[in-house]
Amino acid sequence: MIEKPYKKRKIVPAEHRFQTHIDKTIDGCWEWTGCLNNKGYGVMNTGDGSVIYVHRFSYLIHIGEISKGLFVCHKCDNAKCVNPDHLFLGTHTDNMQDKTIKGRSGLKLTGDAVKIIREARSLFSVAEIANYFRMSKAQIHNIVSFKSYKLFANG
Repeated sequence: MIEKPYKKRKIVPAEHRFQTHIDKTIDGCWEWTGCLNNKGYGVMNTGDGSVIYVHRFSYLIHIGEISKGLFVCHKCDNAKCVNPDHLFLGTHTDNMQDKTIKGRSGLKLTGDAVKIIREARSLFSVAEIANYFRMSKAQIHNIVSFKSYKLFANG
């Protein structure tokens, strides 16, 4: 029996694979054309068996280290974008505030709800109110400190 010679698989560096899956759009986004997760964020195998979000990978190779606990957030609100000029570091709270400010939280509070949240602050902790309304503590803090929903300042 004749054995076929083992054909060694060519290893393509992660940075090169990354570059081959970018489509630069007219609005300045660099959209990832590779694999996406169920939330629309690009993902790729780094070559060592681990998987990474591609916007994090882009930040690492173009800008630098990401400190533990920080998120790589999108200025452009495009989950597929990997343009380093559209990315910034922030905490989970920063990311949730950015989402709320840009109207992506899906949360639409009425003047009555804002009034209830502000009045509740004298009786309950921010964490308790956030849990009740299923919102982040940062969102509640911004409401009670009039950083958001300023239109409802009188109500």
